[in-house]
Amino acid sequence: MVKLWMKNCSHRVERLPVISLSVSDNYYKAFTSPNPDHNARIYNAAEVLVGKTTFAVSPLYDRVYLFDIEVIPEYRRQGYATAVLRYLTGTYNHPITAIKELYGASDFWASARRLKEVGIIVTEPLSCSEMDHEAARWQHLQPEVDRLDKLINERLTVYNEPWHSATGRGLETMGLKDDR
Repeated sequence: MVKLWMKNCSHRVERLPVISLSVSDNYYKAFTSPNPDHNARIYNAAEVLVGKTTFAVSPLYDRVYLFDIEVIPEYRRQGYATAVLRYLTGTYNHPITAIKELYGASDFWASARRLKEVGIIVTEPLSCSEMDHEAARWQHLQPEVDRLDKLINERLTVYNEPWHSATGRGLETMGLKDDR
């Protein structure tokens, strides 16, 4: 029975739709700061918009936090959400942790956790009340976070940059990553 599930699971993953993501970053007050949140539009092989997702990589580079996956109704149940999990695994090679897993998506997440056999590792979800405790793991990066917040505020107020521009890049774009 287990071998049959693994075979079916592997076959399902091989047949997932091809997707691409168009990503924009948000560094301002991100949960994973100094790493950004990534807001992405999901496109199918025909370059038709099929959904959107928000995710972030832990500052410790040990997991990907997935805040949401929303597939447009007419494209649901065609494998696009699972294709996003495959994309994130292939891109970052870290376990995926859902933030505030919604009850209506519990069947999807239960199924996603069984994809471990094909290399897609989905951990137990993280509730909103657990986020502060989780962020304490990278508390040692707080000086970087403070520098980034100060820089973004300067971009917004002193230099009058548009919101998307001011919040869409981190310290490295100003040559400040190693400048202390």
